[in-house]
Amino acid sequence: ELPLQVPTQTQAWEAIDGRRIGGVSSFGFSGTNVHVVVEEGDGPGGAAPVVAAPAVFTLSARDETALAASARRIAASLGARDDAALADVCHTANVGRARFDVRAAIVVDSLAALRDALAALGDGQAHDALKVRRLPRRDPPRVAFLFTGQGAQYAGMARGLHAAVPAFRDALGRCFALFDACLPRPLREVMFASDVDAALDETAFTQPALFALEFALCEMWRGFGVTPNVVMGHSIGELAAACVAGVMPLEDAVALVAERGRLMQSLPAGGAMSAIHADEARVRDALRSEECLSIAAVNTPDQTVVSGDARALKRLGEAFAAQGVRVSPLPVSHAFHSPLVDPVLCAFESAAARVRFAPPRLKVISNLDGGVADSATLQRPDYWRRHMRDAVRFADGLRTLAGLAPDIVLEIGPQPTLSAFAGAAFADLAAAPALVASLRKGRDDVAQLQEALAVLWLAGAKIDWRAVGQGAGRRIVTLPPTPFQRERAWFRAAPAARRVSQRGAGGHPILGRRLRQAGAQAVFESRIAAAAPAFVAQHRVQGRVVLPATAYLDALLAAGAALFGDERAEAVDVTVREAMLLEDDAAGRIVQLVCAPPVDGRIDVVLASRADTDTDADDGSDDWITHVTATLRARGPAPARAGLA
Repeated sequence: ELPLQVPTQTQAWEAIDGRRIGGVSSFGFSGTNVHVVVEEGDGPGGAAPVVAAPAVFTLSARDETALAASARRIAASLGARDDAALADVCHTANVGRARFDVRAAIVVDSLAALRDALAALGDGQAHDALKVRRLPRRDPPRVAFLFTGQGAQYAGMARGLHAAVPAFRDALGRCFALFDACLPRPLREVMFASDVDAALDETAFTQPALFALEFALCEMWRGFGVTPNVVMGHSIGELAAACVAGVMPLEDAVALVAERGRLMQSLPAGGAMSAIHADEARVRDALRSEECLSIAAVNTPDQTVVSGDARALKRLGEAFAAQGVRVSPLPVSHAFHSPLVDPVLCAFESAAARVRFAPPRLKVISNLDGGVADSATLQRPDYWRRHMRDAVRFADGLRTLAGLAPDIVLEIGPQPTLSAFAGAAFADLAAAPALVASLRKGRDDVAQLQEALAVLWLAGAKIDWRAVGQGAGRRIVTLPPTPFQRERAWFRAAPAARRVSQRGAGGHPILGRRLRQAGAQAVFESRIAAAAPAFVAQHRVQGRVVLPATAYLDALLAAGAALFGDERAEAVDVTVREAMLLEDDAAGRIVQLVCAPPVDGRIDVVLASRADTDTDADDGSDDWITHVTATLRARGPAPARAGLA
């Protein structure tokens, strides 16, 4: 009654509900069964126009030789393909190979450029599109996200990314929908205006636009497998950082950012901000006579931002300029982080009190003191009141971040304005982190994304390349497999001894057999080599085989047992005078344990050795090396063994 049948002859493969699906089964005699479900793929269709779009090609290997060999093999396989296959070739290389420590990344917009870069890699040559790096460590890289502040916005920012990347588009759409309930105009219309829209530079729209962009960028990177260990923002950027760290839900963060922008926009005009390229102490000293000005930010040790009344700020700037100090006015609508925002602080704190705060899931570096903020502080409304009014201590935050030793610093914003500050702060580190920009003004968004992915890959980020290519219709194509680095894996045969000595055959492996002697002394002799007994080769010091001290002790106790019979023997006053070194390719050494006649129940012994030569002639005492001296003595009868019955 089952709705299936076993075909016994060729049948037409009919579609069911418009889909052709079949199962293939294989049953092995050993009991292994394999079952595969296949479905008819899409037809090739018409030839789509080829658009030159940048793509990143990644390759890795265990060493530089293997990397070059793979590059040569892949370059040779691309000769018959055209540029339409570039995206699929890159996608296949990115998702279909293991990840090793020696890495290469190539960002190109044509298959010819990819062939040239791979050929250069195979020949050990440089190429403009090629970057190669060996990962210094195997641990996952420590990642920091920097969230850009106000002033970095520009018309049309991230429009290309919105069109090309579904993960970014979905996250940004969520923010648009939430902000549209709070703003007088649709935020998407303001951000993506084809012409310069003055509304984007109005604080009421600037801060929501930056927050939405940065939240969407963070969601995109997380979807690609790049997750932060620590976050840090600049002014409005810290609200985005706090949101992605879990301090506040997206809905509450959107409402708070919209209210922040609205309140600041409601302030009267007449405020201004300037970046003065001088240290904080010098600027603070100059502000003693200007009560309506205050320090708004300390970005670097030699750049201090001042905010407040425009006329007073102009006087201050002229005074510094007269001293040869560079002063840069900032394009802002109001004097943020100054006394001019005092009228709206209470209203903003009331808005912050409605936020459903939660403990952060990530380290958050605070703008207020530059340290890692504790959980309770970030959940207090008065913290965000002070955050709106007090200076942004970004330079202190960068010092804290440097102490956390990140491997990657990824700027989350429309252009890398904070990366320059970070680069200066990290310049003296023994291992400076990779500074990566998500977007750059004036550069194609997709091209910048591919460049960022390449840098992240080279820095060790575990990128989910399937997520990167999601929604782009990428196909897996045939590429050459990784070539084997052929190395001999056979064990090296032990060298044949020139002669097998029969003196010590049988008996104890170290002590050997007792020789017949005419005198009262007893002599035991054996032959020892690096490969015999077998355990000797396992004891190596700095690559050389050394007979372990326990072997001497075992030989001494075995001699005592042979000499004292039923009496238990012990070795005392044992002195190792010189180690016995055994060469891997030598015939070995003759070992003798010479026992003096017993005196008062004590026997003095000497263990010595010499090279096992082809002759039995006595070559003189100079060839013998004394390794151990000791004394053997009896301790009484050996105890009887208990029976099992």
